[in-house]
Amino acid sequence: MASSSKELAINIVKLDRFDGENFIRWKKQVRFLLTSLQVVYVLTTPKLLIVNPDEETLDDIRKCQKWENDDEIYHGHILNAMSDILF
Repeated sequence: MASSSKELAINIVKLDRFDGENFIRWKKQVRFLLTSLQVVYVLTTPKLLIVNPDEETLDDIRKCQKWENDDEIYHGHILNAMSDILF
């Protein structure tokens, strides 16, 4: 699945960089990209916080690492889609 996400990211037409105009159009394009990459959930899902580290499960660790990785991908794509002046 990771390789298919990479292929998708490479094959997607490069987005117009946001330069302060046409925000609504840019936002829709970026949201579509993030949805295609299956990382858009990071916008609305808070990071899993481990309250008691002694009771954390392997599944909790994996979910936390996945969220952190997807958050980095999400931020990278948004920053990449901005003009240098706004970046």
